[in-house]
Amino acid sequence: MSTKAEKFWTIVQQEMAEAGIYSIRALERIGNAGNSTISERMKDLLPPTPTIMYAISKALRVPMETVEEWSKGRRPKPNVAMERRVLYMFQQLPPEKQQDILIQIRALVEDAQDLEPQPT
Repeated sequence: MSTKAEKFWTIVQQEMAEAGIYSIRALERIGNAGNSTISERMKDLLPPTPTIMYAISKALRVPMETVEEWSKGRRPKPNVAMERRVLYMFQQLPPEKQQDILIQIRALVEDAQDLEPQPT
């Protein structure tokens, strides 16, 4: 039977591959974690500390809430995970860029609504 820590580190490795991060050292560097900070806990299958979860969140560009779910051995549903990731990235942008993106999204939604079949 696998522990929550084992599940957590398996999820982290899968997310790293999806993000194009192929080494723990790269994850540590991107997340501003010290050398071996993450790798030691991963190697020993120890639960992550809050500091490590923050570094992973930063490196993988996922909200802390998502990493906290991983630490409990759970993955959010794909659509929830995607929504959180989009919101997290959106919040990193300056307000003027956020406004530009909202305008573009509104236009896309209006275009999609125009393409929907009309009831007869």
